[in-house]
Amino acid sequence: MDVAAVLQTQRSGRLARHLGCGHGWFTNELYRRGAQVLGVDGSEALLDIARSRYPDVPFEQVDLRAGYEGEFDIVVALMVDLEVCDPSTETAVAGLRRLA
Repeated sequence: MDVAAVLQTQRSGRLARHLGCGHGWFTNELYRRGAQVLGVDGSEALLDIARSRYPDVPFEQVDLRAGYEGEFDIVVALMVDLEVCDPSTETAVAGLRRLA
């Protein structure tokens, strides 16, 4: 599913996680559309930018290489596999599969 399709189908009140949210732009777009969203990233520096730009949106620092668990209606992980996957392990990939 492409980014535009995700935004078009987003309904108010759905629980969403944006894994690898970086500076938070897309997380904020979900928030603006009424999602109960949490932006998640491993970089505290990027999260500082996100928090300063979007102070009403919640963000959390998590090392996604260890996986991430929870129950959500929608999970966005745009290009996150390029950053978190260690070729010697399947931990992060397996964690993302569980979310799907």
